[in-house]
This record gives sequence, structure tokens and C-alpha cells, in this order.
Amino acid sequence: MSVIPMKKVRLLTHRTDAEKVLEVAQAVGAVEFQAVADLGEVENSVEAYEVGQSTELSRITQALTFLNTYEPTVGTWTKLVEGTTIEIKESELKKQELVGAEIEGILEEVASLHNKVVENSEQLRTLRESRDILTRWQTLSVPLSKLTTAYTATYFTRKKDSNSKKNESTASFADQLEQALAEAGVTAYTEEINDDLVSVTVYKIDDFAELVSKTVQAVQGEFVQLPSATDTPAVEIKNLDQQISVLEANQAELENEAKKLAKEKLSVLRVAHDLSVWKKERQEATKAAKATKRVAIFEGWCNEYELPTLKNKLAEANALCEVIEIAPNEGEEPPVELKNNANIQPFEIITRLYGLPTHKDIDPTPFLAGFFFLFFGLSLTDVGYGVFLMAVSLLVLFYFKVSPTIKMFGKLLFLMGLASALVGLLFGGYLGIDAAKLPDSLKAIQMFDPIGNPLPVFYLALALGVVQVMFGMMLKIYSDARNNMLMTGILDQGPWLLLFTSLILYGAANLGYLATASSDDLLPLVYLSLVIVVVASGRTGKTILGKVQMSLLSLYNSIGYFSDILSYSRLLALGLATSALAFAVNLIAGIVSDMIPYVGFIFAIIILIVGHLFTLVVNTLGAFIHSARLQFVEFFGKFITGTGRTFKPLTRKESHISIVKDSG
Repeated sequence: MSVIPMKKVRLLTHRTDAEKVLEVAQAVGAVEFQAVADLGEVENSVEAYEVGQSTELSRITQALTFLNTYEPTVGTWTKLVEGTTIEIKESELKKQELVGAEIEGILEEVASLHNKVVENSEQLRTLRESRDILTRWQTLSVPLSKLTTAYTATYFTRKKDSNSKKNESTASFADQLEQALAEAGVTAYTEEINDDLVSVTVYKIDDFAELVSKTVQAVQGEFVQLPSATDTPAVEIKNLDQQISVLEANQAELENEAKKLAKEKLSVLRVAHDLSVWKKERQEATKAAKATKRVAIFEGWCNEYELPTLKNKLAEANALCEVIEIAPNEGEEPPVELKNNANIQPFEIITRLYGLPTHKDIDPTPFLAGFFFLFFGLSLTDVGYGVFLMAVSLLVLFYFKVSPTIKMFGKLLFLMGLASALVGLLFGGYLGIDAAKLPDSLKAIQMFDPIGNPLPVFYLALALGVVQVMFGMMLKIYSDARNNMLMTGILDQGPWLLLFTSLILYGAANLGYLATASSDDLLPLVYLSLVIVVVASGRTGKTILGKVQMSLLSLYNSIGYFSDILSYSRLLALGLATSALAFAVNLIAGIVSDMIPYVGFIFAIIILIVGHLFTLVVNTLGAFIHSARLQFVEFFGKFITGTGRTFKPLTRKESHISIVKDSG
């Protein structure tokens, strides 16, 4: 339960075994490789990056993109139950690698089919566009090849905007165009296709093209380019229909062929894709390495807990490799990874949302787990909602085949649901049902009534705030002690802990909870604590004036501590919101059921389902966000000094396949 210690290592291997060493390191997933420092007379890298391998990966990706569109459609539920990855045993992994000729044959077959589909689709698109254009001109009676002669020229025009009010003349577009051409001195014959489309045949004279263009624009028209054809539009449309039918049949045949190919080759290509990605990443690691004529040199950070495993696996693979621990460079910060037991591990999601601690900090996950569990429960406070979240999480954990990350979130969701259910028992939260209508057995369990008497819940929230803030201070002392700064930690946090403790005792005595001392007896302790806070804070000033400034600043910082504690009152607000919204849903459903005769109960059921689902989603999201915020702002800031760099080892990223460990 800590930040995993990292060791900087150097791997020395014979150049012929470099690939084998990287394969083992990638399978273990414990080494983050980095550029090797200048070692003198060595070559720049182990080997040049294989351009051919990169090209092959690109071709595999393109083939997958094409075939994925022809994969049989699978429902979301089926995907969740059966999974979307291919399970392969570790011992069978090597057998899945395709030799160059095999993968080349598959890629060529897919590429050839892809090209045919694209070419056929492009031809179809072009013919359909031509048909759409000719359809608007199908009443034109003259063959298109005869519209232009040595003495005449034919133009096809249309009105730019049939709804335009610029031309308020009642004359048709054809009449307007014919009149305008006559006024321009151009002899023309117009054929009106419809209100917007007109063909114009003009007698060729000097500058006739410019005259026609200006005239068409003057009547708010524009030219239309018809497809190249010989017969009338009506005849050409029939010809196009025949060609389109042939191409559509070809397209259907090609798609059937693609579906068959997808069924046979998709899984093979998906495996090849992941294996190719792994190989590419291994080759990328070689770019950061150095080498002599015979020895390859790799450097990086290794998970200390996995270092023995790495050495054992290298020995099992008969790899000529020596793993040496080396000192980090001056000022070099190691990457950070966390390790916690199975019960605490789901709460790492919260820590990672904030950012990993530095290697000098302590892992906050074990310490936030209990607080987040309790705070989420206090924010949702409903047994019904909690049980629903637990049911969903159990589906994810035991019925669905999802990624490890989703599984981890499923575990956290189960714990969140459990927290809500347990706190809901104490708060009497059962889907907004009035507490007075609950069975006596459930009433006996209830300890708080957030709606009828919210003050005890408010005091509980503030008390939890005090506990977590003080606990954060103690963790800071522990963290400083780990970094050989115990006295600094005690002087920085100890006076504040003493002040908080004295205030708690003073309050308890004032309220009559402390029989051994009165509030008057404890008041001097409060004053003494304040003096110690001022004196301890002033020690960091380098001059007398600086010491006074730091002392006064410490008193101002007390406002920050008390505002942090007040932030925990949001737990009461969120718990009240959940209860109020659930109650409102029930109230609305009851009103609808009474107002609508006969079928009112049907609408009431719909309102209950939709309303409670909405309330569940909104309040679960709010409970998660605000419970996490209390950790990030009010808790982590007390003992975490910064965020660390995430550990990114060379590993086998499973996009399309899942590696299953061999049994036994």
C-alpha cells in the first residue's frame, strides 16, 4: 500500500538478443525505457527503425477500417456479455504471428476488394448525380448533341432564387429572359422547362457569349452545366438507370464478398494489428538505446517489485542480458506508480483523477478510501439507489466481459452503492418513501432525520471535516518524517493539531460532554495553543520583521482551515437534495395517479421509473464529484506537495486481443 519504489536500471545484451530482451520486458511490463546517456564511443542506436514494419501496420489498420463496416452487427448487450476482444493463451501467442507472405496475401486481397468497392461507389455517385441533373430537364425535347451548331449556341439557365422578391414582375422567368435578350439585340429561342429552368438557343453574333451572360445575370439567373450526353434527357435518363442498375448489382456482390472476407479475416487481422503495434513499440524503444559492435545498451526505470520477475523471465528465455542498477542523474525524478490491496485498489481511480503523488509523497489512496466511502454514502443516503448501483456493478464484474479499467470502476461502483445503502439505513432513505410509512423494524434502525431535523447531520458533517483535516496534518508529519524532516513537520503541523484539540476539548466541556474539566479550565490551553502557533510559524522568517509577518500570516491561515471545515457542510446539502428529489418524484406520481382515471397508475409508474432514474444519475454524479472534491482540496493539500509523472512502461497494449494466462 504505497508508491512503488522505482529503480533505474541498465540492460546490457548481445545485439542478436536485443529483440528477445525487449519482448520479455514488454511481456512483464515493468520497464519504462528512456534515452541512454552519452556513453562515449558507441553507435547512435541499436538499429534503424524499420519503415517496412510501419507501412505494414498502416496497411493492417486500413484493412481493419474497411472490413469493420461489413462485420455483422452485434447488439450492445451481446458485446458486453461476450466481450469485444479475442482471448488468446500466452502459450499460443507466438503461433498467432503471421509470416510475411501470409499477411501480405491477406492485405492484398482486402486492398483489391477495397479498391473495387471505392471505384464502383464513385461511378455510382457520378451517374446518380448526372441523373439528378437530367431529371429536372427531362421535358427538353431536343437531343443534347444537336443543341449547338455552327450558327447557334444553346445555354441552360435557372433562376437563382425562386422566392426572391427583387423582381416583382408577374412575367415568368422565361418571358423575362426572352425580353431581356431581345432588348440586348440577341436573337434567341427559349424553351421553358418549368418556372425556374429555361433553355436558351441564340444566334451567334459578335460578343454573343458576353451579352447572354450579362442578360442572364440581369434577370437573376445563372448557367447550368448539363452532363455530357447525345440524346434527349428522357432517353439519357433511361440509359443511366440501366447503368446504375448494373453498378448497384455489382455493389451488392462486392459487399457480399466483403462480408464474407470480414467473417474469415477480421479476427486474423485484429490479432496481427496488436502484434504489429507491439513490435513497433519495441522498435521505438531501440531508438533510445546505444550500442557497440556487439552489445546493445538500454536504460530506464523499473518497478522494484517486478525487477526479480524481469530477471527470472530473461533467464527463462535464455537471453544474454545483464540487468544492472544505476544511480539516477542529478535532479532526475523517477516516474510514479501505485500498489494497493484488492479492497483499496478501486479508490486509486480517485487518486488518479487528482494526479499521482511524487515519489517523495505518500500514497493517499489507503487514507482517502474510508473517507470517500463515508462521504459518498452521506451524499446519496438512499438504500434503494445504493442497491441499484450494487446490482449494476455486479453485472459489470461477473456477467460482462469488459476491460480491466471498467472492471475496476465496477468495483468502485459496488463500494459506492454499499456506502449509500448502509448510510441510507441510518437516515431512513428508501426511494423517497415517507419515514412514517416504513415498517417498525426499519424505523428502529434509523438514527437521523435529515429532512425533519437536519442539525445533527450538519454537526456530523463538520465533525468529519475536523477529523479529516487533522488526519491530513498528521499524514504531513509522517510524510516529512519519511523525508528526514520530522522536526519541520512537527513544528509546522503540531501547533495546529494542539489548537484543534484544545478547541474540541473546550467545546466538549462547554456542552457538558467532558466531566473531568470545565470550559474555564481549558480556556488557557486554547490561548497557549494560539501562542505556540504564532511562535512556531514565525520561526521561518529570516529577519525580525519577517518573523512578525509569518506570525500574523499564520493567524490569517486559520481562516483557511475553518473554511475547509465548513466545506464539509455540502454533505448535508447533497443528502437533503437526494431525499427531497426522491420524495418529489413520489409526490408527482401520486398526484398523476389520482388525477387521471383508469390509466393514471400507468403514467404514475412511468413517472416513478424515469424520475428515480434521473434522480439517481444526477445525485450519484453530484455525490461522486463533491466527495472527490473534498479529498482533492481539503485533504490532499494538507500532505501532498505535488503531482508525479505517471509510469509508462513498455507493455502489451491489448486493443483487439486479451492475453489469458495458461492454467497450471
